[in-house]
Amino acid sequence: MNRGILDFYTGSKVLLQNDVDRHHVMPRAQFPESTRARADNIANIAFIVGDVNKTIGQSDPEVYLPSVGLDVLKRQCIPTNGSLWAINRADDFGAARPELLAESFNDFVRSSLPQRRLGPVSPSRNRTPERSVPFFCRAAGPTDLEAVTADSAPTNDR
Repeated sequence: MNRGILDFYTGSKVLLQNDVDRHHVMPRAQFPESTRARADNIANIAFIVGDVNKTIGQSDPEVYLPSVGLDVLKRQCIPTNGSLWAINRADDFGAARPELLAESFNDFVRSSLPQRRLGPVSPSRNRTPERSVPFFCRAAGPTDLEAVTADSAPTNDR
């Protein structure tokens, strides 16, 4: 995540190394057995220090997220609307977070390619990902981010 991932409790920068865990924002165990696999999508994963993940355990996000700083939530691309943190709102959370992740990714791409103007994604364009390197992203659904390739997104850089 381009914004620089910060740890939930310490607020310090998280470096993706051995002591970092994949944290389920909505605890996997709280999903009904029949839909538990939904908890394992990118919209429900945050990277945090292992000790913090163990401390949070199976706590409800509506219990632990209010103590997380606003800047940390934004850098982790966690929706700041507290009503989305309840397990019964997991689908709404899962729809909101990919938008934030895509926005962060797109900000990163724009800052990495400052000479290139990247336009809005056109969903009607024919995509051929096997021929191009993805450089632009949008939320395609509640659990997916869609890569849009160089030959499918307008560039406006002629």
